[in-house]
Amino acid sequence: MKINGDLPIPRDVIQQILDSPIPYETEEIEQQSKDLLATLTKPEEVDVAAQSSYAYWLATLSDQPPTEGEREKMALREMRRHLAKTTFEKAQELLQGTIQIRMEHRIDIIRACFMESIEYDSEEDEKLAKKMRSMIELDLKDQICVVRGHDKEKLAILTIFARTAKGNSDEAFLFVMLYAMERATAATEFLSLGANEKLMVVLDFGSFKASSAPSWNASKAVAMVLQHHFPERLRRLLILDPPFWLRTMYAMVSPFLDPLTKAKFQVCSGERQKRKVIAEFVDADQAMPFMLPDGKLVGDVVVPHYTRNVPFHEGYHNPPK
Repeated sequence: MKINGDLPIPRDVIQQILDSPIPYETEEIEQQSKDLLATLTKPEEVDVAAQSSYAYWLATLSDQPPTEGEREKMALREMRRHLAKTTFEKAQELLQGTIQIRMEHRIDIIRACFMESIEYDSEEDEKLAKKMRSMIELDLKDQICVVRGHDKEKLAILTIFARTAKGNSDEAFLFVMLYAMERATAATEFLSLGANEKLMVVLDFGSFKASSAPSWNASKAVAMVLQHHFPERLRRLLILDPPFWLRTMYAMVSPFLDPLTKAKFQVCSGERQKRKVIAEFVDADQAMPFMLPDGKLVGDVVVPHYTRNVPFHEGYHNPPK
C-alpha cells in the first residue's frame, strides 16, 4: 500500500510525533516494555505494533519511511500500554491477540479505505476497501459515531449517538467501532503531537430504542476488543440519559470489564446533571449543544462529508456552504 501524492499531514509534523518521548511511568515499566517487545520474533509483528500510531503508519506510506529506531520506539509505546496495570504474562497474551486482531481485521485498510490517493497492494485489498467503505458509511447513518471537539486536556471526544435502526450486520458494527476508535486515537495523537494517547467517549442514547440495539454477540465482541486491544486509550466515558435497555445491557457487559475500566464510567441523567458533569471536562467552544446549552459546535453531522472530506486525524467540521 502507498500514497500517490502528498501525505494528508506534513512530514515534519509526523516527525514531531515520532520524536515525542514515551511516557514511561517508572524505569521498571520501561525495562518491561523492552522485554515485552523482545518476545515479538517476527519483524511484521513489531511493525503492526508500531502501526498502532497513525503517524507512524502514515510515515510508512511516504517516500521518507520511519527508521528502525523509530519503528522500535513506536512499538514500545504499544508495549507500555499493554503492560499498564497487569502482569507481564497477561500483557504478552493480550499483545498477541491485539496483533492478530489488527492483522485479521485489516486496520490499515480501515484507515485507508476513504483515501482517494491510496494505491493498494492487490486487487483483493482494493475490493476489501470498497466493501469496508460501503459497510462503514451505511452503518454510520444508522448510528453516528463522530470525533468532534476535545476536552480540557486536549483529548479527542468521540461521540456515539443513539442508534436509529438495527444495522446491516454484526461485521459492519465492529468495523464502525474500529473505524471510530482509530479516528479518535489519531485525533488525540495529532492534537497533542504524541504527548497524549487517551480519549474521551460520550454515549448519547437518550432517544435510542431497544429494537435498534445491536445483537448481544456483537456488543460482547466489541466490548472485548475495545477493552483488551485498545489498552490505556480511555480517559473517561460519559453515558448520557441511559434508558432501561441500556442499563440492562451494561449489566450484562459489566462482568467482562475490569474494575479500573468501570471506574472511568460516569452516568448522567437530566439536563442539570449533564451540564454539571460535562462542563467540568469540556469548554463550550468544544461542545455540541446537546452536551452544553451554549455549545458552539453546531450543525448536523453529514456522514459522507465526515468520511470522505474530513481528514482521518481531524475532528468533524461542517462542510462549506
